[in-house]
Amino acid sequence: MVCAICLVILIVAAYPCAAIKTPEPVVIAKSDSAKFNSIAFDNDTVAWIEYGPNADNTTGSSLHKFDISTGRQETVIVDPSGKFSLDLSGSRYVWSDQRAIFLYDEDEHVLKFLYSNNKQDNPVIDGDRVVWEEKTADQSFLRMYDISTGDYGDAVKGVGKDTDCLLPAISGDRLVYISMEQGSSAIYLMLYNMTTGEKTNVARLPSTYQPPAIDGNLIVWAESYDEYYSVYMYDIEKQMTSVISPMTGYQMYPDISGDCVVWVYYGQKGEDLENGGSIYLYDSKAGNASVISQEGERLDFPRVSGDYVVWTDRGENSNDIYLFGIPEEGQAISGGTQNSSFLSNPTPFPTPDTKIRFYSSIKEGEVQWYSLTPSENESQISFELRWNDPDDELSLSVAGPDGSIWCFSDEDDHNDDSCVRMTISGLSTAYSIKKKWTIAVSGESVSEDKAYYDVCWY
Repeated sequence: MVCAICLVILIVAAYPCAAIKTPEPVVIAKSDSAKFNSIAFDNDTVAWIEYGPNADNTTGSSLHKFDISTGRQETVIVDPSGKFSLDLSGSRYVWSDQRAIFLYDEDEHVLKFLYSNNKQDNPVIDGDRVVWEEKTADQSFLRMYDISTGDYGDAVKGVGKDTDCLLPAISGDRLVYISMEQGSSAIYLMLYNMTTGEKTNVARLPSTYQPPAIDGNLIVWAESYDEYYSVYMYDIEKQMTSVISPMTGYQMYPDISGDCVVWVYYGQKGEDLENGGSIYLYDSKAGNASVISQEGERLDFPRVSGDYVVWTDRGENSNDIYLFGIPEEGQAISGGTQNSSFLSNPTPFPTPDTKIRFYSSIKEGEVQWYSLTPSENESQISFELRWNDPDDELSLSVAGPDGSIWCFSDEDDHNDDSCVRMTISGLSTAYSIKKKWTIAVSGESVSEDKAYYDVCWY
């Protein structure tokens, strides 16, 4: 049985700040209170949970927000409940105390307590739908509460008793989650339409992965391969999976809004896991990624919504939140400490046949990796990827040693010839030229069992 307890909560006003209109990262919340990973972002509202000692030496928690449109920070609610796994949609906030789900409507000043005899965790909200993970001694499953109707029930229909459903993410009537078969090593990323009941198996995951995020037509997640983590994206309408960043290293905590994807890069071997990494922003429409964070002590948990990105910077005596305004098209990004000097352009001209080529085949959704180390006297690198069947779609991604990333498909050079060509210039003045570059060939859409291709660079 689920009970709902409604309480009227007093909102505590705070101090005004200047509205954010700069592409430079700026601090919007500065304090020594611990914030952990409980940070949520929707439209113009950034929300987070702060933890600190009470007068009786117990640990208390409070919910705060920053309004980008007004530049004002406020305390939303202070109450005795523990607060974890915060999410936000409009004026509604949800969190868990690791036993039950709390739903707070800021406009109505009403707090609802969604109670069950089972342990409840990881709530997410979009519009009128709240979905969370509920656990018994034998199974984990997903529950949903409809705010507009008051209905409560299973979020995913037709789940067997031997299947665990974990880590939900929601966008409209689309729900993504992790599905695990008990007694089996099989782990799947699933997509479920809560209106039609249609299920889609998005990907089979390895034993180590990161929770998914979804916005509209796109899903992102991170998974490990060969001791590295990479960020992947699935296009629901095209039913295609692609790797976002071909860098070798630890890429974690992805989030998505519209065409923009963010994640944290913790170094090639995860050496920055303890000290925090660099925040990357990827534009799926332009097909490139950039470092947007300044140097910090420990950068974690990025979130993106609309035209802004936020992340935490945890130092020895501070727990700050930074806000970054995504530049408009054509504007340069100034955020990283190693800004790229490379220029990249699609090249419609064929590669000379004298170049050494690597021949292989690839399945749909598969990614194959190559690497090279340019000599110091080279001023540019050109790449060419060709495949046999014009009905197939392959893409070419390149990651430079400074973290710059480019992705090109056949349509980018305006020459529909089952080929991707690109040239990266400016190497003579760029950072750390004589280091490894990484190349990824992705099977976006393959009509038969395999697509046969060759790739070269010069």
